Amino acid sequence: MTEFERADLDKNGTIEKDEWDKLSLEDRRLEIIDSVYVIAASGVVAAFMGFNAYSSNKSSNEKKQ
Repeated sequence: MTEFERADLDKNGTIEKDEWDKLSLEDRRLEIIDSVYVIAASGVVAAFMGFNAYSSNKSSNEKKQ
């Protein structure tokens, strides 16, 4: 089954406005999910970098004393 056949829900050979609306809604839903993953991954990276900076700073201070 091709993408066109999946989008053509009433199988009349054309994609009607309501079918386009469903495609648009699905596209927006997937974009929102992608942005959630980007935000979550950014948070993990920021936490990792912050922990490394804190750990590095702490070990540097211990060596000075």
